[in-house]
Amino acid sequence: MKINKLLLKLLNYFILKRKKINKFYFRGRERILLLPYSKIGDMILFTPLLNSIKKQYPEIKIEILAGKVSVSVLKNNPNIYKIHYLNENSSLISRLSKIIHLRKTKFDLLIDFSRKISLYQYLKILLIDSKIKIGPYKLNYYEKKFNIKSSQLKNYNILSGNRKNKHFSKYFLSLLDKTNIKKPNSINLEFHFDEKNKLKPQKFLSKLKKQLIGINIDGRTLQRTIKSEDIKEILSKLINNNTGYQIVIIYKKVRKKLFTKIKRKYPNKVFLYPKTNSIHEIGYLIKNLSLIITPDTSVVHIASALKTKLLAIYSPNKGNYIRFHPINTTYKIIKGKNKKMNSIQNFDTKELILKANMLLKKDEI
Repeated sequence: MKINKLLLKLLNYFILKRKKINKFYFRGRERILLLPYSKIGDMILFTPLLNSIKKQYPEIKIEILAGKVSVSVLKNNPNIYKIHYLNENSSLISRLSKIIHLRKTKFDLLIDFSRKISLYQYLKILLIDSKIKIGPYKLNYYEKKFNIKSSQLKNYNILSGNRKNKHFSKYFLSLLDKTNIKKPNSINLEFHFDEKNKLKPQKFLSKLKKQLIGINIDGRTLQRTIKSEDIKEILSKLINNNTGYQIVIIYKKVRKKLFTKIKRKYPNKVFLYPKTNSIHEIGYLIKNLSLIITPDTSVVHIASALKTKLLAIYSPNKGNYIRFHPINTTYKIIKGKNKKMNSIQNFDTKELILKANMLLKKDEI
């Protein structure tokens, strides 16, 4: 870590400082490269930025340098001209080799979305050949860690983007604040299916009723995962209160034993759909639900994009809710009472059932 910090500071000291400019003006035929996050939810929250650029300038070529997760979400998006796959799990030499190979392409604009400071990220921005480079103000944590301010980084022409008290879709759009792209009047998220991945969920859904409640059990961490005892209580009450509905549980395969027992207890009422590596499968399934109940995870943003009714479980962390709350769909929220960072635990199951019933009644009107 100390070596990386020293190397970054030396590199930043000796390289020529890029000329600072106040604004970048799109003309309409630029070739631009975007370096987005590699999380599924962030990729969906990133789609309004793509729309804003292409709506104003349809002939601009938008290219993405991204890892496996980003590629899986964005590969069918019609606003993207080309995706350059970068395996973020490969060695540093392999990654830098890929980036150096990309220097054959000369871009008019590069936009970096990362709020972190690292030697690798610095080299990545430095090596890509682009006339103008826009980056975000970095997180205070990383400025202190590397003892360098965002304004001192020499590899950007423009610093933009303020995430304070902003939904992340608006934060991403704020990276265009110092350009001539107009902000949209309303923000619409997009999720584009891969047709090949519809077959399995279509077959699964063909055996079920049209009135379906989905429960996504797992978040990114155990703190964002619904506990077994809560699942049992939620299922019991949902089934008793909503006799016309069947329930689909979306779960990680490691918990198959538990859910197989639950399925036996509720024959023809509870059905299991294991999570797969295909986010498009899960997306198609969510599109066909009357309601999805889920912890705060990427499923929230998939449901928002597909306008599926949503009951989301959040932590008490206000900042996290501001940045990642649902938009574009009918939804209700409940919050856990565990004060650990981003934990959804200890939520009120009675409140969850009440709000689920309210959303389902709207469906029946």
